Amino acid sequence: MGWIDSGSWYVREPWPHDGNPYESRRFLVYSDSASVGARMELAEIVERVWDEILTEMSINPDLLAMPPGQMKFDVYGFEDRSPEWAGKAYYGGMIVSSPDRRILFDLVATDSERLESTIKHELVHVASESLLHGGGLAEPPWVPVWFFEGIAEVVSRGTGSGAITGKDHFDYLTSTYGHLNPVSYQSDEGIEGGPAAYTKYHYPMRRLAVEYLFDENGYDLQFSEATSLLVDVAGGISFDDAFTDRVGVTVADYENQFFELMNDYLPERSVPVVLAPIGLMI
Repeated sequence: MGWIDSGSWYVREPWPHDGNPYESRRFLVYSDSASVGARMELAEIVERVWDEILTEMSINPDLLAMPPGQMKFDVYGFEDRSPEWAGKAYYGGMIVSSPDRRILFDLVATDSERLESTIKHELVHVASESLLHGGGLAEPPWVPVWFFEGIAEVVSRGTGSGAITGKDHFDYLTSTYGHLNPVSYQSDEGIEGGPAAYTKYHYPMRRLAVEYLFDENGYDLQFSEATSLLVDVAGGISFDDAFTDRVGVTVADYENQFFELMNDYLPERSVPVVLAPIGLMI
């Protein structure tokens, strides 16, 4: 079998493919060695989940841009690799596990529910990147990591370490890792707390920060406002200005009030939540 050393995903991982992609209506599914059936299954999942995202986020497909030379989104489903992360998204595609990949010394099959949650998280990133590139700016605008990742966590119902649903969980995290304000982080550079905090603290906090924007007991926005905000930014409006216009408060005020707002927002005790998969979403 000859390997092809190219692919849109090379901006993230320089992994070759076997030259036999499966083509669906909006996606091309590449792989190192996944079976034809697994590629078809992966294509069916991403097509269905893509429709869910377009509906939930009220995205007009006409606003989605594609990289030059690409007519469809690329998906690289790896079968023979074992990275420390669960998925990666980029402008024009994503990298995720193939449904037929086995883990833990080839003894355990891929968890289909967790895989779908990962796919949805990464596809929200793909949609967001396409919206940000759709405004015609020479360089795509920057969106702070707490908002960018928080949207993906909310829409996918979480892939990090579970939702924060009570002050008991919230207080445990802040006592363990410190009062690290999620709204203060523009990027992953300079993230405090170490590798454990990245998954166990920062992802749940980002999700919480975005959930509050759309909860009726928070700022009570419609989720379509997230898409509208991204479109505003794609058109040249700064994130801070777009946020203020859509939410009604400044980012600075939200950051300064975050811990006080969450203390009033969260119930005393957590409600049961489904544990999320292990691994990082990027």
